[in-house]
Amino acid sequence: MPFENELEIVNAARHGDRKAFEKLVEKHSRRIYHTALHLMSDPDEARDLTQETFVKAFRAIDRFDGRSSFMTWVYRILVNLSLNRRKELGRARAGRVRDQKLQAFILDRSKRDEDNPERQVANRRALEALIEALNDMSEVLRTTLVLVVFDNVDYRQASEILGCSEGTVAWRVFRAREILREKLKNHLS
Repeated sequence: MPFENELEIVNAARHGDRKAFEKLVEKHSRRIYHTALHLMSDPDEARDLTQETFVKAFRAIDRFDGRSSFMTWVYRILVNLSLNRRKELGRARAGRVRDQKLQAFILDRSKRDEDNPERQVANRRALEALIEALNDMSEVLRTTLVLVVFDNVDYRQASEILGCSEGTVAWRVFRAREILREKLKNHLS
């Protein structure tokens, strides 16, 4: 049966249509994985968390009430699972940054600075300082920053995902950026 919109797909999934739920997974899994990758900084953990998020969503789909979008609801599941997982792993292991976007940035900067070893070293130190600053941040600030800055989630949707007001989201992003600016002031030119 062809579906007109996502709400129809969600309703079909709520009534036990596994194919409808598979369509939702296909539509949203890439974005959920990338968010998980930013939150966990580990591709293996991100894959596990993505799978766990959709398993949990599947088991709870009949309780999805439609007050938010399906994506917002799934994001909220992901954020809660990732916060719990990071606590389990401890900050040392979870803080290893193997973020693909950061790796691409490093590679790009390295290619541009191939003829300038001093610049390569400076860029590497700046990146290490960024990673350390992100890892030193509270989970709440880091998660909010990841959603808004890395994943381009608007403040309204982030507030729904995080269960707080838009003003709180704005303050958290401001505070996280302030922390980054302070910790990176010696590396910014």
